[in-house]
Amino acid sequence: MVLLTAFSPLALINFNLKVYSVSFETPLWLKEGTYAEYKFKSTAIEFTNFSYLDFDDGDATGIFRWECLDIRNNIATLNLTLTWGGDGTFKMDDHIIGSGFRVFKWSKIVYVDLQSNTLRFSNGTLIGPFLTWLPPRLEKGTTLEMFTNPNFWSGNYCITYVAGNVTSDSRAVTEIAHGPQKAFSVRWKIHFKLVIRNKTKTGETTCFYDYDWDTGLALTFDGGPFDPLFTPVFGMCHLGVMGLFPRLSATNIDLGPRVIAFSSWFLFDFLLITLVVVFVTIFSVVYYRRRKMRRLTRIRRLRRR
Repeated sequence: MVLLTAFSPLALINFNLKVYSVSFETPLWLKEGTYAEYKFKSTAIEFTNFSYLDFDDGDATGIFRWECLDIRNNIATLNLTLTWGGDGTFKMDDHIIGSGFRVFKWSKIVYVDLQSNTLRFSNGTLIGPFLTWLPPRLEKGTTLEMFTNPNFWSGNYCITYVAGNVTSDSRAVTEIAHGPQKAFSVRWKIHFKLVIRNKTKTGETTCFYDYDWDTGLALTFDGGPFDPLFTPVFGMCHLGVMGLFPRLSATNIDLGPRVIAFSSWFLFDFLLITLVVVFVTIFSVVYYRRRKMRRLTRIRRLRRR
C-alpha cells in the first residue's frame, strides 16, 4: 500500500486535505516474458564499497534490462541485468584491468510484491521500493511515500527514506522506443546513511523519473547517486551517466499512441508558416502583375481613342 496525497486550492480554502490510499496492482501489461531495456552512456561506475570502474576512452555503453520470469500470488519474479562496456582501456581504482572490447555484466533475480512495489531477494530479505513502474495517470501534486528497509546495507550505504512528488503530468518524452509518449514526472527524495572511517553519516539526494501516462512504465531515469534500485541490488551508488538520461530503448509493452513533442510542434508550425508566406508571396506577385497588366491595357485603350 502506498499513500498518495493530492493537493488543490479548493482543499486549502476549506482547510481540508484530500488523502487517497491507493493499492498497487498487477499492471495489465505485465506477464511472463514482458521486458524493458534502457540504454545510456557512462564514463565510470562507483560502487558502494568506494571502488570505481573507469572507462578512459570516451563513453562506455550501458544497458539496464528487466524481464518478468513468472507471476504467482501477486509476486513477480524478475531478472535484472546491467551490461556495461565498450572498446578502450578499463581501470579499477586507477589500476588498468584490461583494454580492447570488453563487456561487464551484473545480474540478479529479485521478487516484486505487486501490491506494494517492494523488492525482495530470494532469501526473503526486504530491499526497498521498485520504481521501474507506478500506477498510471498520476496527476501533478500527487505525493508518494515508498517502503524502505533502514536496516538493509549495501556495502557502506543504506537507503532509509524514499518519497516522490509528481512535478508534471503533461511532458512529452522523446528518443525512446515506440516514439514520443505523454508522461508524468516524479522527483524522488532519498535519505541515506553511509559509513566513513567507522563513523555513520547521513545524507540526502534526489533522482528523477519520467513515467508513461497510459501504462505507468518508467521511460527515463537520471541514474544519479543512490538510486533505490541500483544501490541495493547491484551495489552501485552512481552510474556516471553522461548526456541524455537512460532511456527506454526496447520493450514488448504496448505504450499506446504517440504524441507530438514540442520540437515536432515547432517544426510543424515552422513548415506551416513557411507555406503561408510562400502562398502569400506568390499570390501577391500574381495579383500585382495582373493589376499592372490591366492598367497598361486601359492606358493603351485610352491612347487609341
